[in-house]
Amino acid sequence: MQISECTFSGIPKCLKLSGDGIELIVTLSFGPRIISCKLDGGENFFRVFDHLTDADPAKWNIYGGHRLWIAPEIPEKTKVPDNREVKWYEKEGSVVLETQEEPENRIFKRIVISIEAGKVKLTHSIVNCDTWAKDLAVWALSVMAPGTTVVVPQEEYLAPGVGPGKSLLPVRSVSLWGYTDMSDPRYTWGKKSIQLRECANTEPTKFGVLNKRDFAAAFNAAGCLVKRFVHIPGGNYIDMGCNWEFYTAPGMLEVETLSPLYRVEPGCSVSSSEVWELYSEVPAFVKELL
Repeated sequence: MQISECTFSGIPKCLKLSGDGIELIVTLSFGPRIISCKLDGGENFFRVFDHLTDADPAKWNIYGGHRLWIAPEIPEKTKVPDNREVKWYEKEGSVVLETQEEPENRIFKRIVISIEAGKVKLTHSIVNCDTWAKDLAVWALSVMAPGTTVVVPQEEYLAPGVGPGKSLLPVRSVSLWGYTDMSDPRYTWGKKSIQLRECANTEPTKFGVLNKRDFAAAFNAAGCLVKRFVHIPGGNYIDMGCNWEFYTAPGMLEVETLSPLYRVEPGCSVSSSEVWELYSEVPAFVKELL
């Protein structure tokens, strides 16, 4: 993986990470954020908002790209502004991004990034700096570009009954938000997958699942990004049992992963890992779900 300093969309302090036909841009003046992710010569998979250089430093700004939050969602804790400078260093072939301590939450955030064998590997961590334990989940959100469709594999279809290939038991939980309309034409509730499409001039919508298939795919003009995230059996997942959540509003679609909820003792941390596979076209195994 090659590392070099660069500017991006008017932001002077960024790093470019490249290798195996993949290019990432991470911001150092705010974050931690991966503000751009693309194949060489291709477009950015992520949405980038147009206020990067004149954002209000006293407020949380969406910016775009891939970010790290804490869950459960409590606005005054979750949406603490991430506008402070980010420290970075190299370790064992990876780039480590670390925030300053958030005085509001007494935590700091860390993302470890590497490009290996044509894949992006990420480990997200929340470190408890406080003097007492905290109940936290790691929440990683990728803000995809306009025109994105996300494909979430369904569990294997089983006929009703008893015996091979049959079942009388539930196999998946799906969580719906108060503003989720299941008749919304942006959704496809299919046999092989659930699909959600970004569409301009529409109201926000969101759903979540307990995804034991360990991947979801998002495709747009940049290609197809397949995110792999391992389900932990028996994990205490929030939001009625979600380890993946998907939100769209005009101009963006978020692909979100959630670790189980953990009790994090003082000085300890909680982590979750993702692997991104980037394709110039929708791969066959995703097309089979459409």
